Amino acid sequence: MIKLLTIISVLTLLNLSFPILVSAQEKPNVKQMIRVSPVILKVSLEPGTEQNYKIKVDNLLDTPLPLKASVEGFDASDEEYGVTVSDQSIASPLMDWISLDEKDAILPALTSRDFNIKIAVPSSVPIGGYYAMIFFTPIFPGVPVSSKIGVLALANIAVAEQKNQADIVTFNFDKVLYEKSPLLTTIRVKNTSLNYFTAKPTLTIKPLFGQDLTFELEDKTILPGKIRRWQRAFDLGNLYGGIYTATLSVSLENGDYIYSTTHFIGFPVKKLGLSLLFLIVSSYLLIHRKRVKKAVRLLFKGQ
Repeated sequence: MIKLLTIISVLTLLNLSFPILVSAQEKPNVKQMIRVSPVILKVSLEPGTEQNYKIKVDNLLDTPLPLKASVEGFDASDEEYGVTVSDQSIASPLMDWISLDEKDAILPALTSRDFNIKIAVPSSVPIGGYYAMIFFTPIFPGVPVSSKIGVLALANIAVAEQKNQADIVTFNFDKVLYEKSPLLTTIRVKNTSLNYFTAKPTLTIKPLFGQDLTFELEDKTILPGKIRRWQRAFDLGNLYGGIYTATLSVSLENGDYIYSTTHFIGFPVKKLGLSLLFLIVSSYLLIHRKRVKKAVRLLFKGQ
């Protein structure tokens, strides 16, 4: 610890002595300072065993970088990103099973090192999913204390069910009638099984007239009992297909899928209205052309 404080003091003096360097690195982004891999640590838990894993951390700076490693819980209720770290973060038993070989370290400039992760699994563990975050926090002048990057540790243990299960809670578009693209859709999927898994939605849109279009969305990990949300705008080009059928299929890994279908109407109503108005006026002028000519002559004659 004394060595770490000494390094921090030296870096602080360098920070005060070289203002040009400081201005170039003012308010650095933690993601530009370090890189970790893997970002998701899929843990294979077996009761009564000890698991060992490695996390690689790269120092992307041309100066030494002190790091602090920690294991924390998180709030998994964020539907968009899945992970939120706050004072209300939920503790998980997996946190107590994880130990780090070194919690404080100094990475030389432009180098990398492996952090050894040891997971001691109790002999008796209830079935279900477990998760925790392993954070790496740069201790560097000008970096906020809250700036850190994490690795998500996920584990399933003694789960009897082999089939991943989920419900499509929401699948809709922001309108029923579209005259032009884009179309905004909202998809929400809830994990109703005891496993965590990665869900990947695929949307197929079939018009009454025209070719089918298929869109693949990004995959997201869903923890047991949690919901993940996808919101995306789709460009279908010209909407002349009339009634569109949108079919959503969501892959839940291991060949498991869930499906949902909805409909919307795509048609340029305003353009059609203007076209009909032009057609009606043109037809009237053509049918009553003699009367129209007479009216025009009287109009100009009166002037």
